[in-house]
Amino acid sequence: MAKPPLAGWFLLLSKKVILFCDMNTNLLEQAKKPISWILSAFLFLTPFLLYDGYLYAGSASRAVTLMVLMSVLSIGVAGGLLFSKQRIHIIKSPIVLVSAAYVLVAGISMFVGVDSSISFWSKATRMTGLFYFSHLAMLYILCTWLFFDTTYTRQLIKSFVYGAVFFSIGYLIGPDGFKWIFADKPWDGFTFVNSSFAAMYLYAAWMLWVWYIYTQEPTKRVWWQYLLLVLLVIHPSFINPLVWKGDFSGGVIGESFASTYALIASIGALLVAQSIGYIRSADRRKVATFVVVGSTIIAVAITTISLVSRDGIVQGLYKSQSSLARPIVWELSRSAITERPLFGWGPENFELAYQQHYDNKVLEERNGAEPWFDRAHNIIIDQLVDTGYVGTIAYLLVYFVVIGGMVFVVTRSSDRTDRVSAVVVMVYMVGHFAELQTAFDTSISYIPLALIMALGTVVLHRA
Repeated sequence: MAKPPLAGWFLLLSKKVILFCDMNTNLLEQAKKPISWILSAFLFLTPFLLYDGYLYAGSASRAVTLMVLMSVLSIGVAGGLLFSKQRIHIIKSPIVLVSAAYVLVAGISMFVGVDSSISFWSKATRMTGLFYFSHLAMLYILCTWLFFDTTYTRQLIKSFVYGAVFFSIGYLIGPDGFKWIFADKPWDGFTFVNSSFAAMYLYAAWMLWVWYIYTQEPTKRVWWQYLLLVLLVIHPSFINPLVWKGDFSGGVIGESFASTYALIASIGALLVAQSIGYIRSADRRKVATFVVVGSTIIAVAITTISLVSRDGIVQGLYKSQSSLARPIVWELSRSAITERPLFGWGPENFELAYQQHYDNKVLEERNGAEPWFDRAHNIIIDQLVDTGYVGTIAYLLVYFVVIGGMVFVVTRSSDRTDRVSAVVVMVYMVGHFAELQTAFDTSISYIPLALIMALGTVVLHRA
């Protein structure tokens, strides 16, 4: 009896979950199931991966876990491809191309920037240098590959959302809530250490669960699925925790204003999208879609400019509700941008620019007394300082292409599931961009962003 080929032995040794290898079956197809379960476990456990041994456990724990997992999966997939003489086909999607272009520009910025080592490795406070991005790209590629099969799409998204639900509930019963668990032990496992990080993560989970509900048959929808939408927003990032104790003196909105407003606006946008869907005439639906999307983009652009302008109305409103230190940082960043306008100071190097153009006003009590900033807390200014005008244009192009691609799907696709997917991706991308006007992406928020970008890539490819 002939011995099985080398590909068969490799599969048996490296993928122990596969007990039988059919030599006539595509190796990559065989690998999909175990890889999907590994990714599902990772996505579910992401909120609870917290190692106190790290200097900044909230961001470092998730970043290190992602990088280790993607390294192992990359080696496994590369080995399988090598021995089986197969290859992964990476689709030539506009989303893939603009994302790659942005990473390329970030790479150029790294080499011409102030400190290339920081740009590549980042710091323990953030862990989102280009080294992290190389592993995030692998997650994006694997999710794109798996999302062509609806079964795996629903499995991965369900795992991510279930983890987010337990994360949100955990706060209510944790030391900052009802104190049913961890009452005598300080623990940041239900906050990601920062409420803004938690809010961005939960906002993404909420949008993905809307996708999950409305892409299944109406007869299969059950009451508890809608309950999860509520459980995802009971976190203090969205709802003031004092409300649960009957105290409304501090208002209802929680600690993260930007994400809460983004969530509320997203609910409104989804309702508008549903209303447009009721229009019978295809031409009128298309016109309505272009008008709504175009108006939204213009409104976001005007609001963003007003926020970072010295005498902007939105900045005035922001100052009345938040720390005055951030507008000071935005102002001093102008000098840093002028000094290196083309490719910036290099990714992750905002702190160096901040130190170079330091303004003592941030130390004053009336301005919040916040002496240290390694981010501008505004994505446009962060990108301008880090990657210059070239990098900022490339970054914005990613959003425009994703949103434009989703408009194309909504107006051209005959598949209802793909149209719903496109609406969810489009609304999330606009909402996420809005919440980044007073925040920044982290090793935590990049994970759901990769999932949603992969979903958008697949539905655009099918349109």
